Amino acid sequence: MRVPFARFKAPYAAPSSALAPTCANCATPLDVGQDWCLECGTAVPGRFGSGPGLRSSLGVVGVTLLLVIGAVAAAYAALSSDSRQATQTTASVPAQAPLTPDVAPTTVTPGTPAGVPVPNAAATAVPTAPKIPAATPTPTPSATAPVIPPAKATPTAPVTKPKTTPTTPKAATPVPSAPAAKSAKILLDTDAASTYNPYSLDPAGFGSPARATDGDPTTAWTYQLDPTTAGKTLVGLAINLKSAQKVRAITLATPTPGMTVEFYGATGPQPVSITDPAWLHIANRRNIKAQATVSLKATGKGFDYLLVWITHAPPGVTAGTVGVS
Repeated sequence: MRVPFARFKAPYAAPSSALAPTCANCATPLDVGQDWCLECGTAVPGRFGSGPGLRSSLGVVGVTLLLVIGAVAAAYAALSSDSRQATQTTASVPAQAPLTPDVAPTTVTPGTPAGVPVPNAAATAVPTAPKIPAATPTPTPSATAPVIPPAKATPTAPVTKPKTTPTTPKAATPVPSAPAAKSAKILLDTDAASTYNPYSLDPAGFGSPARATDGDPTTAWTYQLDPTTAGKTLVGLAINLKSAQKVRAITLATPTPGMTVEFYGATGPQPVSITDPAWLHIANRRNIKAQATVSLKATGKGFDYLLVWITHAPPGVTAGTVGVS
């Protein structure tokens, strides 16, 4: 007798911990039936695919972005449609504005039938205007004409005014004293004069410059002529005015009349050389008299120094002295 073959089926044994599945990406142990790695998010092979969890995340983000874009587009379409309706309604409003002036002119007064227009108040005022000029030609101007003769008595008032005006010029009589101030003389100190010797000639040939400003007409500053120069001189007398002053003329006295003199003025320190442009030429006089007043060029400038520059002795004089008093 044959015994039928019976398959032996071993009882189910729980898998050991050594065969527990692990994450293919980070090797983290996985539980039975776990679909995702809790550490890195990688899907278990054979479940949802072997790719990393980043792909699924990107898919979810993409779907979300599509939904957001669709919502924004729908909102924009709704707003644009509302703005168009608002512009259409506002554009139609001015068309109703002309209705107001049509109602205003129709006015009804009591005692008049309805629908009958009443004349405008401005039109009724027009016929009253011509009545005004009719009232103006009244004989009132003729009454004012006789009033003019009594006004002729008023000229008596101007007669008194000329009596008062002559008194004011009398009070102004001291004013003519001002021109006297313009011609006032400048009082020079005894040390105001000095010998101007830019070419360093022998000092022994010069007299004391104080004799030119001591107030004595018999004394003078002098210079001894050099016979070899044939009467030509290169010296002068400088006057220090102590401050910048405007000078209109110089009164000069000399014991040697007939010499040629040039006059210069300078502002600031005294120039060292006669050719210095700081010296401003203000006058020139030939054959000067024993006492002469020389008018200076009107420059409008104030001078600190004046220079009496002697260029030539009197004609024919080649020896002796020349001087300024």
